[in-house]
Amino acid sequence: MKRAALIFIAFIIGMFAHIGLAFAASRMYIVPINSTDFDYIAQYPDPHYTANAACGSETYVYYSQHEGMDFILPEGTPVYAAASGTVTRASESCSSEYCYGNYLYINHGSNNWTLYAHLSSYVVSSGAYVSQGDLIAYSGSTGTSTPHLHWEVVTGSSAVSGSPNNPYYCDNEWFTTNPPTYADQMCTDHTYPINLLTISQNSSTYDFNGYYTDESGTSIELYELESLMADDVGAITNHKGWASGDVDGDSDDDIVEVLDNGSYTYVYVYKSDGTGSFGSRTQWAKTTTGVFTSSTSGVNTIFLEDMDNDSDSDLIMGWRNSDNTMKWKTYTSTGSSFGGTTNGVIWSSSFGNYLDLFQIGDYKDNGKGELLCGREADGTNNYTFSSALTWKRLSSTGGVTTVATGYGYSGDAFFSVDVNSDDPEDLVRVDLYDSTVSVYMEQYSSSSSAFGSASKLATDVGGTDGSYFFYPLNSSDSYPDLMRLNTSGELYLSLNASGSSLTTQSLEYTVITGMPTSDAYLFGDFGTTTVCE
Repeated sequence: MKRAALIFIAFIIGMFAHIGLAFAASRMYIVPINSTDFDYIAQYPDPHYTANAACGSETYVYYSQHEGMDFILPEGTPVYAAASGTVTRASESCSSEYCYGNYLYINHGSNNWTLYAHLSSYVVSSGAYVSQGDLIAYSGSTGTSTPHLHWEVVTGSSAVSGSPNNPYYCDNEWFTTNPPTYADQMCTDHTYPINLLTISQNSSTYDFNGYYTDESGTSIELYELESLMADDVGAITNHKGWASGDVDGDSDDDIVEVLDNGSYTYVYVYKSDGTGSFGSRTQWAKTTTGVFTSSTSGVNTIFLEDMDNDSDSDLIMGWRNSDNTMKWKTYTSTGSSFGGTTNGVIWSSSFGNYLDLFQIGDYKDNGKGELLCGREADGTNNYTFSSALTWKRLSSTGGVTTVATGYGYSGDAFFSVDVNSDDPEDLVRVDLYDSTVSVYMEQYSSSSSAFGSASKLATDVGGTDGSYFFYPLNSSDSYPDLMRLNTSGELYLSLNASGSSLTTQSLEYTVITGMPTSDAYLFGDFGTTTVCE
């Protein structure tokens, strides 16, 4: 190629660089201190002052007539590498009032350097290679009477004879991000689903603690959010229960709180904002019937389930009649209330006994919940293993039929979940009779209008202590997994990888430790959180 053509190309490249189109290669730096460490940025006399050449419009007015930036810092503040490169340590004795004192510079390659001056001490040696964000020194006041860090970007063949630059000068052209990233912010954003909410009790209110699921490693783990999803909410006085479900159809699960003072029942909703917090407490219903009898234990029965096939979770509540049977009412969600001040719609005036076990689910896959009632043959339901349960179903239209006999005991744990992801929900039993805990499921058959024979999902999935939960933590499939929270606060996971079996205790693993054992636990889709790692 002819020399004239080469000169022309060099001129064009230089012109593009001047207007900012070729500065992408220099956008390599972070600010070399933590965002919370410095008091302010100031200009101090510079013993090596040369004016920066003018360029573009100056958005960041940080002393363009100064070779670098002066961060006012307490002596001994950590200083980090603004970019990866090779370190050279140096020292300059003052022949006048000001000099660099102890300083170092880093060669980042391609004629790019950074210089750090007035250091109190070094962490790295000359010739050492450092990565971006590595600790390299501590700030000081050497060469000056005021503790601060002088930092500059240098371009050219040498950090000493090259062209110095105030890094904030010329429309922030030097930093990896805009606004710049500080050393303590150097990370990559990752988005995780929030799948667990624990509700802890204060003196008179509650806190919502969120946990997100991380599947990036070799196992699934839960981590607590740095901030509460809600704090000092609700009321302990007259509190009857919590439930979670998508009450407004936005795909994020919300929290429902129920209070009853003997005369009125109040229903409040905390709507998830989808990003790790909940909205304010909003009243969605108030009944005038006194749904719950405060003197009776075990009757605070609250469910959320879609009852009208519109994707919103509706409210179902039950209370004890004078003859010990249970009355059930439904409260349809409008997306903004459960009917306001209405008293709901009676689903059944008498279904089950207040000592019975109850489950709710969409067993026919028609978008309409049905209620199951399990009772021992002697009717005691004393949470032992003396008599097997008979299960009856309350259909969405109010009809009652027997759907299973001899399935489980009142001392077992039961769940309505779609174990095999075929859409109708199954009735799952965790057999807590002995230490080798087994898990079974019965599938509802539309043709026989009953549950079929029980099939075993696992033997020896854990101990009889603590609590069990089902939720699909493994996002690679839609099968609900089994979790066990023991009395030491360790949460174990048994994976359901096929819809027909669970991993046994020897293969289960801990997803989190140190969990509270007295809190209420709600699993669901509570939105996502972004974590910088």
